[in-house]
Formats: sequence, structure tokens, C-alpha cells
Amino acid sequence: MKLDRVLKYQKPQERPQPSFIPPVSVEEIKVNSSRTDLVARAITKEKIYSIARSGIVHPVPPVSSWRVFHIEICDVAMSQSIVAYNPILMAPPNDLATVYTSLKRSKEATNVLGFQYTPVVFDMGLLTKALQVVWASDDLADVIPMEGGMHLLMSLFGGIGYLYKDAGLLALLAESGVYAPLTAAQVVAGKDFDRGMRAFKLVDEALQNRLMANFTKWLDTNGKSLPSELGLLLQDLSKDTEESFQKLSEEIDKFSDQLDEFRSFGRQKSPVFRLWDDFLYHVMLPLKLYISATRSGNWEVYNYAKMAFLPILFASNRTNYARYMPIMNLLMRRIPEEIKKAFCEGLFVARLSSAPFNGVWMDYTLETTANKTLKGSGGIIGLTLKGNALSRWFLSRPLTAKYAEAFTTVLEDGETVSAKEKSYKSKAEETKWMADVKKIFDVMDTSLVD
Repeated sequence: MKLDRVLKYQKPQERPQPSFIPPVSVEEIKVNSSRTDLVARAITKEKIYSIARSGIVHPVPPVSSWRVFHIEICDVAMSQSIVAYNPILMAPPNDLATVYTSLKRSKEATNVLGFQYTPVVFDMGLLTKALQVVWASDDLADVIPMEGGMHLLMSLFGGIGYLYKDAGLLALLAESGVYAPLTAAQVVAGKDFDRGMRAFKLVDEALQNRLMANFTKWLDTNGKSLPSELGLLLQDLSKDTEESFQKLSEEIDKFSDQLDEFRSFGRQKSPVFRLWDDFLYHVMLPLKLYISATRSGNWEVYNYAKMAFLPILFASNRTNYARYMPIMNLLMRRIPEEIKKAFCEGLFVARLSSAPFNGVWMDYTLETTANKTLKGSGGIIGLTLKGNALSRWFLSRPLTAKYAEAFTTVLEDGETVSAKEKSYKSKAEETKWMADVKKIFDVMDTSLVD
């Protein structure tokens, strides 16, 4: 198959539909049906982090930021992924023939490598077309189209902004001075991915601290106290043995019973409490689970979080995602056992370094490797306006990019600069994080009134 040749594709007269054998059951589409022991463990870790960072047990939090906390307790061995630059197809991406050709190429490449099945990741705009092509083509039966996690999160960020922007979310980010007003507007619109990742976690921590502070007041008012051994077990979270985790989980369960009683009291008393309580437990908890599952390569938690996203996607009018994510969740439950086994080993994400807790989505990998090479320094931007020259550059760039990567890797004492891992703990980063959380916390006492 020539690199600039697009295969012919005959569009079916009727819109193709997915086939589920056996038929889908009601239990299969419920969120709780995918709540396994791994999911429960992941939720417990998020509770541990929120309690430890709130200061209600120890005045000085025994853990650092969310990322550092997960790095220190991560028990998954990570190996760096090998990123290969595939040839570029010079054709309109939205054309069904282009999608069909790219799927055929991917299938041929994986078959040559000895694999039967071919998972291929798309953003939602192209995923809808890829699904139609696969459903209508018998020769693509072993191809598994998948949604890109980065693009899903960008749509989710926009959906969260749609629902909560005017309820105070934009004010927390902009009036606090953490972000400039225009930057905050971009974040809640889902148009600034990296800042959005940080911004929502900042708001989550500030709200969790606020929740815990009011919770301790409620305990004092009602003559209750925190579980006796909770503070001691939280003192050294680095000793994450199974025995210590089980003891801590038991104390967390006791704590959660008290917290749930307080939340029930608060939800009945205040509509504003109910609004932000929903934000913490139905928006931010699935979001943190999704990110941590990606970073650690946890397939079960990853799918659970995606199921929990569905109400947000529907409520915020994310039309394409609301239509196709239920189908994608069902398809991912019914993937071949060979692929499921590989995904459970963490092979559904890429790792651009060997550091722990560092998995990234496949579409994010594309943005930071191939697209960056094509459009960044030394790429096509501002190169030429001549179509033929641009085509030649596009077709040859995947190969020249590998040479450019090799030349820019500097050897020092037998170790490559790119392989040196920066320390995941940064005092300056932690100081700024705490300062930004305090700014958001302070806005709650001034601008936001129940």
C-alpha cells in the first residue's frame, strides 16, 4: 500500500449498528456493577489523601501534593514505552475512506508483528466514523476503536464548567487570583488541558479542607470524636503494607460513617452544601480516580470512572460523548480476553518515562511526540506555502523526526540527559500549591455566601 494512496470505501446504505451477543443486561450498564475490590481500594486512597491533607488529624499534613502522595504509595512497576512514528496519510481526516485506510494500515502492521487484535485510539470526532467503518466491515472485525482519554477529559472539563461555572467555580479560580480571568474562562471551557488538570484538583482540595473543617465542628457540637487510631496510622503512609492498609481502611470506614452522617445533615440544611457535595463526590472523585487509574495503569478503576462520567456528559450536553460513551463502555467490557489481560497489565496507556505513577493517554502521547515534532520547532509551521514541498515534508517527517531525536539526545558519562529523572518532590511547587489552595479557601469566606 502506497503512503499517499487512499483505499476505496463503499459507504453502506443503512447506518451500521453495533451487535451485542448476548444482549446487554440492565446490570451491565450500572456503575456499581463495575465496583470491584480494586475500585474500592482506589476510593479508600482518595479518602486517605483528603483526610491527611485537611489538617484535622495532624496540623502539619503528613503527605505532600496529590501527585506526590500517589507516587509514594504506587506499587506498580513501570517501564518506559517505545514510541514509533508511523507514516502520515495525506488525505482529509474526516473522510470515511481515510479512516478505513488508516484502520487497514494499523491492522496490517499489528498482524506483521504477530498480534491478532488492533486497538486504535481516536478523538471522539473521528471515533464515531471509525466505529461506523468497523461495524460495517468484516475485514476489520479484529480492530478495536477506542476513545482518547485526553480528549474525553477536555470535553468533561467543559461539561463541568457548563454546570458549575456560574455557581461559583469560575469565581473560585479567577477572584482568588490563582488564574487570570481569561485563563480561568479557558479552563472551565475545557480549552486548556494542563491548567485544567491542576485547577480542578486545587478546587477539590480547598473544598475538601472546608468540608473537613465544618465536619470537626459538627463532631464537637454533637459530642463525638474521630476514630482513635486514625491519627497514628496516617502518620507514616509510606509504610503501605497490606496489613497497615487494612488497619487504616477499617479506621477510614469508621470515619466515613461519621462523615456520611454529617453530609446527610448538611444536604438537608443547605442547598449550597448539597451543590458542592455533589461536586466533590460525583464529579471530582470520579475525575481523580480516572487520572490516577491512567497514571498507574489500572484498567478496572479506569472503566469504573468512565461509567461515573456519564451523568455529567448527559447533563452538560456533551452530545457526541453522551451518545457514544455508553456504547464504548459496553464494548470495553466485551473486549477479547487477550486484550483484556494486556490492559489489566497497564498496556492501555503509554509511559514517556520510567518514573512511577506516570502513565499517559495515547492521544496525549501523540500530542507530545508526533504532533509536537511536526508542528513545533523545526516543523511545518512557517516552513513553506508550496503544497508539493509541504507534502514531501509531511511524508518524510516521521523518519527525520527519529534522526532529530537521536541528535538532540546528549550523552553525559554514559547516561542520556533525557533519561535523568527530575525529583518528584519540589519545595517550590508544594509552597505554590498550598498558597493557591489558601487563596481559593479564602474566597469562600468573602465572595461566596450561603
